[in-house]
Amino acid sequence: MIVEGKEGFVLAVSTTKPSNDNSAHLEVLLDKIGLQPESRLYTDKSYSGLPNKTLLKKKNLKSAIKK
Repeated sequence: MIVEGKEGFVLAVSTTKPSNDNSAHLEVLLDKIGLQPESRLYTDKSYSGLPNKTLLKKKNLKSAIKK
């Protein structure tokens, strides 16, 4: 799920099996909402892997992933 930072509105949802790694679905969520270039994405540390860092760079988004 991706929510807007100030008001907490839900922007996109992707459902998966409980056994799936949610961090592998970040691209699906980002494609649903189409953030503006240079937008900052805040997530928890489960999204901190190299594939998601590379994805954010490719989409010209700023990472604020907790470490």
